[in-house]
Amino acid sequence: AGRAPTVAARRRLWDAALTPGGALDPLAEVADPAAAIFSLSDSAVANSVADIVLTSPDPDDLTLRQLRTLNQADTIFHDAAVPAAILDRARRDAVRIVGSAPVLPPDGRTVALRLG
Repeated sequence: AGRAPTVAARRRLWDAALTPGGALDPLAEVADPAAAIFSLSDSAVANSVADIVLTSPDPDDLTLRQLRTLNQADTIFHDAAVPAAILDRARRDAVRIVGSAPVLPPDGRTVALRLG
């Protein structure tokens, strides 16, 4: 808990470790998982902004990458036209804000979601 003192920080740390190319990529061979876990640090988790342009208002048309991105978001900026059914696919504890993403986004992973 010293390296990631909050629940959100721990979740981001493990998300980063388990992503493709991460220290604990589940589809890659990890020679020493214990050493990989020990080496995890907050520096591996950078603040990021992802832009998702929806091609349809139907949540079934979301790609797997878009769903994964929504599930990793700490903050979601979205157009008022984005249907609630799509926002329901995001993490329940993600902060949802109607409007454009600011130039300097909040800490963590931010998603800008809009209809194309």
